[in-house]
Amino acid sequence: MLFREVLPHVRSHIENINDHLVKSGHKKLSKTQRYWLGFCITGILVTGSILWTRMQSSSLGSYKARALSWMFHSSKIAWSYLIHFSAMVVLDALKVTEGDLVVDDTDRKRSKNTTKLHGVQKILDKKTHGFVMAQELVFIILVTKYVTIPVGFDFFVVDPKLKAWKEEDKTLKEMGIKKSARPKKPLKDKQFPTKVEIFGRLLRRFKTMTQSRFVLKSILADAAYMSRFFIKECRSTFGNAQVISQLKSTQMVRVGNKPFKSLEKMFENAVTQMTTINLRGAAPVTVYFAAARVFVKSLNRKLLVVAIKYDDTKEFRYLAATDMSWRALDVVRKYANRWLIEVFNQDWKEYGGWGRAACQQGLDGARRGVILSVLVDHALLIQPEQLRLAQANQPLLTAGTISRKVQTQSLLGAIETLFDSENPKEAFKQFSLDIENLIDFRESKKHFAGRDLEHFEGYSAHLN
Repeated sequence: MLFREVLPHVRSHIENINDHLVKSGHKKLSKTQRYWLGFCITGILVTGSILWTRMQSSSLGSYKARALSWMFHSSKIAWSYLIHFSAMVVLDALKVTEGDLVVDDTDRKRSKNTTKLHGVQKILDKKTHGFVMAQELVFIILVTKYVTIPVGFDFFVVDPKLKAWKEEDKTLKEMGIKKSARPKKPLKDKQFPTKVEIFGRLLRRFKTMTQSRFVLKSILADAAYMSRFFIKECRSTFGNAQVISQLKSTQMVRVGNKPFKSLEKMFENAVTQMTTINLRGAAPVTVYFAAARVFVKSLNRKLLVVAIKYDDTKEFRYLAATDMSWRALDVVRKYANRWLIEVFNQDWKEYGGWGRAACQQGLDGARRGVILSVLVDHALLIQPEQLRLAQANQPLLTAGTISRKVQTQSLLGAIETLFDSENPKEAFKQFSLDIENLIDFRESKKHFAGRDLEHFEGYSAHLN
């Protein structure tokens, strides 16, 4: 697809972000910076990637790849504030003042030979159960009555010293060496925060950026985040928000002064109720659930635990909520919103550019690439037709539909400039010439024409 100018709704969105920067006392974006940001967002929407050469080609050379790259790496843009103010622009447009916050982590597979991309590390592939090289990120998204929108992220990198110690300790333990004879656990390096610590930072930053204008109803996470530290961070930052996560079936709980038993034992003969919920925006799913208010030993606190299972599963999953005044049914329905972050991850990787081709080097390159990509997700929400549907509380269009619509709009806009010119015929000739000049003609390696190849004769020719 082609484009020549920044999309109107993208240009307006960047201007609104700049207004927020100025009102908050931060350095405003220059005219060049605003145009560059709008051009990059439009370019990612049109090309589906964060590649400067591809943007140069698709814009018919309107912005050179070298200049795009220089602005990305060297321009003094207030990068760390862009996502939050961009999200505020979307929420203000929809007059949204409350919602649920969801946290989850995702990854992007990379080449095994890469050395210059930030945070590439060996991780377990959930599909194949093998190991792959990938970048990992922790995301927080906001689920509102109109839209689901990303509001923060950070990269997760494992502490290499701690990782090496765990591997060595495991090997020595299997060899039967006592703990006293094994190397001690290394001190924690603050440069490598855990996923829960990253979430805590993102949560506090979200509260600061919203300036208490936003009412957070609940905070949702999967079992990987459930811990004393996680609950403490949620309660200290948003004390009135319900916190819902998952517990493992082996965790020990008790009712009153009765002996501790595992959650699996606690609910093995439980009488269940039935309800229906929507998962990932799909058709309603039947859920069976039972609940109890129990003291959880590992967390040292009392929680409302709801055991749930779906029609196609035999084993319970265990949801845990900090606010025990809620009904079990409310916890089940609210936690269904957690699955929306998986839909976001899928859409973002497909249409945000970063998941396809985004190989910006170093920490700054990685962060800025993701920021641009998230701004693209926001731009899909404030596309005029999408925004109109949201404001009317009508079902929104898919990210793929809006992306194709934007690409078509960009192409038609480029063609429209030809008719608006003083000499449309000459403008079309120049337009055609620009397209041909940007085609990179490369020689084929599979054909022999034009190659100086040694001539081989058959054995019978030599006999003659």
